[in-house]
Amino acid sequence: MTKEEKELYRFVEKPAYRKKILAKIRREQDSQYEKRIKMLRSEKDELISQRKKEIQRLSKTRWERIGSRGIVLVNLAEGKVKLNQAVVRFSDIAGAELNIQFSNRIITQTTEKSKKHVSLGGAVLGGLVSGGLGAVVGGVGLGKTTTTGTSVSTEIPICTHIGVNVLMKGYVSEIVLLSRAVEESSSAFAKAEREAQEIIATLHAVANISVPTECLRIEDEPSVREFDEEILNIEQEIEKAIGDKSTYKLPNIYRTVEQRDMSDGEYLAYLDSQALARDKEKKVVKEKVIKEKVIKEKKEKDKHRVKEKKVIKAKVDGVTAVFQHPCVKENIIKEKLVKEKKVKTNIRPKITHIVNKSGVMIRVVCGWGISLFALMFVLASLIQGGIASAFIFGLSALSINPWVYKCLKSKMSFLNKKMAILLFIVTFIIGIVVFTTSTPSAMVQDLVII
Repeated sequence: MTKEEKELYRFVEKPAYRKKILAKIRREQDSQYEKRIKMLRSEKDELISQRKKEIQRLSKTRWERIGSRGIVLVNLAEGKVKLNQAVVRFSDIAGAELNIQFSNRIITQTTEKSKKHVSLGGAVLGGLVSGGLGAVVGGVGLGKTTTTGTSVSTEIPICTHIGVNVLMKGYVSEIVLLSRAVEESSSAFAKAEREAQEIIATLHAVANISVPTECLRIEDEPSVREFDEEILNIEQEIEKAIGDKSTYKLPNIYRTVEQRDMSDGEYLAYLDSQALARDKEKKVVKEKVIKEKVIKEKKEKDKHRVKEKKVIKAKVDGVTAVFQHPCVKENIIKEKLVKEKKVKTNIRPKITHIVNKSGVMIRVVCGWGISLFALMFVLASLIQGGIASAFIFGLSALSINPWVYKCLKSKMSFLNKKMAILLFIVTFIIGIVVFTTSTPSAMVQDLVII
């Protein structure tokens, strides 16, 4: 199978791959559509830029420069003058005059002369040190100097300002050509004065020229109109290109020979219907397989259930036969009685444990209560000064106290609860007798009431 045949098979048989190919075709054709529109718009922008440049070029050709620096521009076609960054009509100019300012500069020249006198002492000293040449140098170097001179002042005429006052209707505008000090003999002064005269002559000439009533606009120039036509044609092409939406044509590689005559829509609808039919057929086959599997599993379960019933029936029959034997029945009854007895014996220890635990707690609470009661008598005896009765009551409180009993029990194994209770009763009675004999009767009555 060739590559083209594999591609066709995947396109026809696999809807997901077909969607992927169709999306790719749409992207490519949309990209070509947008690329064409972008190219036309780029051409339009280029023509607009060239048109602006042409307008600027024509505008510059209409303005004539006056003077070397081009401070003043004259447009004869439109009857306008540009000066000091302002545009005025010929009819607004009333005239022009020269504005020049002079001054003088004083230059002083000083001439000085110096004379050196020979020093005799210096010559002698130089001779002693360096001989004859030293005498000459020492005499001249150590001598006195006398200076004389003369001063000469000269006035030079200079120009500090050159301009042209343009007389307008209602105000005056000055064109400044020179604003620094220069000598009248300099080239800068001559150049500025010459340019000022040229501007004045030009302004006087244009002031007498009438403003043209009709003037061809720059936008109406033939060269500009050509650009306008080209821009209009490009705009029409852009509109046409925008209107020509992508048709998303399917390549022939994804068509069989039998479907070449079909349109793209009919062919894709045919493929979708075929895919639906295949899916439906697969679904039917799948449901059939699932149904057969369910039936098979049900049959196997039924067989297994019947087999289990047979086994259970056989077991029941065997057990029934065994239970019907007299010895077996007797053994079963005995086992049942043994189990019931075990249950009862298991319950009785639990109840006994609970009762014993509750009795221990009651005894502990009562023991601590009686012990505290005896301690009250110990306190009363100490208050009344009965030390013997307080000691006896203390013994009775210790004998009945649960904690003391536990400690003594660990040391003396023969001690039991009955002996502890008997010891408490005996000591408490003795304590009462001793307490009453040593305490007033009123106090005894109060304690008994308590």
